[in-house]
Amino acid sequence: MAPLNPASVLTARGPLFAATAAIQARLQAVFPPSHFQHGLLPANLSRETWLKLVRRTPFVGLTWIGVVPIRDVGRQFRGTASWRVVLVNTHPDPGQRMTGDRLGLGQFAMVQAAIAALHGYTDTAADDVGGFGTLMVTDVPALTTDEWGSLDDALAGVMVTADFALTDAHALEELLRLRGAWQFDGATDIAAPADIDMGDA
Repeated sequence: MAPLNPASVLTARGPLFAATAAIQARLQAVFPPSHFQHGLLPANLSRETWLKLVRRTPFVGLTWIGVVPIRDVGRQFRGTASWRVVLVNTHPDPGQRMTGDRLGLGQFAMVQAAIAALHGYTDTAADDVGGFGTLMVTDVPALTTDEWGSLDDALAGVMVTADFALTDAHALEELLRLRGAWQFDGATDIAAPADIDMGDA
């Protein structure tokens, strides 16, 4: 995993962008959008948001949880990013919600397929900007929405992590300033922040 050279590309690219896209692509490969609803879910999920986003099942959702810095690595930032894959299936029989039958798939099938698609995946084609470490499944708890959804729903969460690094810009002699730009809502004007003087290493 090559460390990232921080520059203006971070407003549109980088390991968090790349890892999220990779997780989505892997999930869509095993849960085809023709038969599964996919969506991004906020970490702070309300009943209203759930009812708006989870309109049909089976549902495959993705939530970004955050980044935990890895300590004692000097001036180079290294962290572990986390996501939760939310899997929802529906079946009228409580037992078949887990195992599935000819009427519908079960929770165990969705959980096992998600684990197989994500755990151990490494993007060998990633460049220095979008590089991230191997995806690892760290926890798979059963979830509840406190009766937000149908009583026939079963929910599971698949926790996924990936390590990544950002190069210490102060250590790069050729990089004296950082400059980026922000563009909002498809507007043609660009908000350019001031240069950041990196100073001496």
